[in-house]
Amino acid sequence: DMGRDRAIVLCGILAAIYIAIGIPYGFQLWSLPARAVTYHFFHANIFHLIANGFCLWQICKRGWADNQRLLTSFIVASLIPFVYHGQMVGFSNILYVLTGLAVFSFSRKSMGILLLATSVMMLFPQIAGIPHFIALCVGIIIAYLNRRLQRLNSDINAATY
Repeated sequence: DMGRDRAIVLCGILAAIYIAIGIPYGFQLWSLPARAVTYHFFHANIFHLIANGFCLWQICKRGWADNQRLLTSFIVASLIPFVYHGQMVGFSNILYVLTGLAVFSFSRKSMGILLLATSVMMLFPQIAGIPHFIALCVGIIIAYLNRRLQRLNSDINAATY
């Protein structure tokens, strides 16, 4: 299965980076652009890595992480440090963008649980809830705009035939 294979490869890359270097010494002193495109690959500890890996596995298993969504999520998550200046490491902003991109396939109950969990996380500064919330919201906005564009395209195609 393509989603499972993608999850295995990405989890393997994240684990290899964690095992090889953890968080590089002086990482917070790197330039903002350098931190912005690399922070996703560094994790605070093994539990952080496992939690991100498990969530990535679940997202890939559901088919929410094709190449286009992964690239979009990486780009969006790489822009977050330019608007949120707190310390961040980990793959979770990418996971939240991916989740936001898939949000219209959620049931109301699942959506409520997601929003509640994200809101509660914002109460814990060590979890970096604000960037997670930003990532989720941007993913939802992109999904909404994409959905509107698809409907508009469908309406245009229907009108021309």
